[in-house]
Amino acid sequence: MRRVRNRGRGVAKVLENDQAQGKNHMGKYFVVLLCFFVSASMIGCIDSPCLDNSGCVPNLYLYCKKDAGNCEGEGVCAEKPSDCPDLFQPVCGCDGNTYSHSCDASAAGVNAFKEGECDCADNTVCQSGFYCAKSVGLCENERGVCTEKPTVCPEAYYPVCGCDAVTYGNPCEAAAAGVNVLHAGEC
Repeated sequence: MRRVRNRGRGVAKVLENDQAQGKNHMGKYFVVLLCFFVSASMIGCIDSPCLDNSGCVPNLYLYCKKDAGNCEGEGVCAEKPSDCPDLFQPVCGCDGNTYSHSCDASAAGVNAFKEGECDCADNTVCQSGFYCAKSVGLCENERGVCTEKPTVCPEAYYPVCGCDAVTYGNPCEAAAAGVNVLHAGEC
């Protein structure tokens, strides 16, 4: 990226070599142009101070970036990463959801609260497609970890009784339904 000055009206970051990389950043260019002409103070543009995502120009490319653990404090508007490494180094986001990597949290517009997975009491704090996984037999008033629901399960029949008092064909099918296992065997 390079910085471009607009005759004292502010600074904007412009992406270089997009065509060479085969990327379409028309939305980003719109934000850059908007930030060029909005005001001299560049409120809500890249590197502007913010308290949350609403303090940045509303679009799909900016979020309020903060240091790890700083969920309530001040940050700066930054671009969301578009290419994250395929590594599993989980972080707990400031939204209470677990992300596989801090880059994945940033790409979702969320700052990391701490390294490691988030704990939960029930499914309501987990993001869509996740559930609050707990050890067998722990159903209520126990802490679990927001875990992605499986999308494919084996067809093997090893019945388990879910914490919702429904019999599932195997533990994977219970997890796919977002339900923890109360005990092995039918309910």
